Amino acid sequence: ASGLKDDPNVIIVSPTKDQVMTSGKVLVSVKLTAPKTIKMSFYQIDSESNKTLITSDVHTSTKKLGYYTRQLTGLNPGVYCVNISTLNSAGKAVYASEIYVKVQKQSEGTVKVDVFNSRNTTTTFWSNLLKKLLS
Repeated sequence: ASGLKDDPNVIIVSPTKDQVMTSGKVLVSVKLTAPKTIKMSFYQIDSESNKTLITSDVHTSTKKLGYYTRQLTGLNPGVYCVNISTLNSAGKAVYASEIYVKVQKQSEGTVKVDVFNSRNTTTTFWSNLLKKLLS
């Protein structure tokens, strides 16, 4: 951890704390409630004390309400850290928040059902779903 306090005007909307992703993708979404410059740094955690920087961005919002969003794709299974730092005019971090997430392979047992395009009746749909879940 950076040792800096969270910025009350910078809220990490996504990902949530300790979220588990199964698609190899992480959506980083940050809400800013005051004009700010933030830096998003995305790290892979190799061990308890070793972080490898994957990517980083600097974003400035001049509005009272602003958003930063970035989709990170092609991630290997592992633990990752999203660090959002608020920068002062000299580019130095004055606040920082961190969220840890886990990326894992999608399990083979995942059931995908297209409810809206199903030609079956509702009863048949629920019956088939239960059979798949219980088998």
